[in-house]
Amino acid sequence: MTATLATEDDFTGLLHQMCAQVVTAVPGVHEAGITLLSDHHPATVASTTEVVTALDRDQYATGHGPCLQAADTGKLVRVSVAEVAEEWPDHVLGHRRARAHPQKIL
Repeated sequence: MTATLATEDDFTGLLHQMCAQVVTAVPGVHEAGITLLSDHHPATVASTTEVVTALDRDQYATGHGPCLQAADTGKLVRVSVAEVAEEWPDHVLGHRRARAHPQKIL
């Protein structure tokens, strides 16, 4: 998948479309993102908004959060932005975004 992402602009577009479809298809989900690990280094390869991408950057900087938990456990993690701020309190920006964007992220 990593090699394909590096060479296929269409594949990156497909991932963004998948995020948009998740928001449409899954009740209660307002945002979605896809984190890819390459040599244990996370990167957001698609998201529905900059809010998701910024929250991802927060967790990459601290080394923990919902996307990294999903990668570690192999299980889907569905949380609200407020739950991110509560579960991982060192996400200071997450606290600010939680107040501005009370939504579910997948």
